[in-house]
Amino acid sequence: YDTMADMLTSGDDQPMGQFWVYQRYGEQTGLRTEFTPSNHIDGVVFQDSSAKKSIAVIGNANGGPTGSISVTYNNIPSWLVSGGTVNVLLERMPQTDAYVSAPTVVFDSPRIVSSNSITVTIDWTNALDAYAITLTP
Repeated sequence: YDTMADMLTSGDDQPMGQFWVYQRYGEQTGLRTEFTPSNHIDGVVFQDSSAKKSIAVIGNANGGPTGSISVTYNNIPSWLVSGGTVNVLLERMPQTDAYVSAPTVVFDSPRIVSSNSITVTIDWTNALDAYAITLTP
């Protein structure tokens, strides 16, 4: 119980990377949508038309791949698209035994929606890290 399942630092109870994974998972609202896993990458995605956002939390099985990983969103709902684009916020939640004040913002920028799809490429440098992808109009 000292680290609350690797969510808090020992002794001073500061959040670690795993805390932010649970935080992003807890922020998911709306309807769960399909996520097609690969051999090592899996996740959970929710879309909320009232909040006009979609949050995906994805992780890599122990020993899974690193390098360039592509996540493709198909059939993007019209309420997420504004002017032909969707805003993509990619956050990295590092696996660490140290204090993490917040997830690291990898990028936060609009992406052009083409054929009702976008692809988000993640440079996965540590197999034990997790990522959150938040889409908004």
